Amino acid sequence: MKALLAPLAPLALAGCLAFVAPDDPGSTRDLVAARARWNLHGASAYTMRGSAQCFCILGGREVEIDVAGGRVTRVRLADTGAEVPSELRASYRSVEELFDLVDEAIRNDAHRLEVTYDAQRGFPTQLWIDWSDRIADEEYGFRTSALTTR
Repeated sequence: MKALLAPLAPLALAGCLAFVAPDDPGSTRDLVAARARWNLHGASAYTMRGSAQCFCILGGREVEIDVAGGRVTRVRLADTGAEVPSELRASYRSVEELFDLVDEAIRNDAHRLEVTYDAQRGFPTQLWIDWSDRIADEEYGFRTSALTTR
């Protein structure tokens, strides 16, 4: 079995793709490594393009998220440029807030956590959290399609 998994070790160690069960001690290491890459190569002001994967009003719609100082300052629909009202912004987070969400999922033993980090800059490119196997529609995901610094 180890011989079959050996070719996959470089991917896991590089932090490119990590499927982590909440009780996997490597999940915290992957998060710490990704945050370190972000702190080294990230930016304090950026625009992230992506979509929330959730049972929510704008779930699946591509948006552009402006971030300054680790906080979301503006969210627009990518196809129309229309501003997303503040009451619908809860599904959209900065890179720093996505890291915090992953950390929360690890600490609270989420039922399922899947996260893929950008190999160079460390930001989450895909995230999926199923908080409980006993509750429907509480899952949350986010897919990042682009990130540009300002």
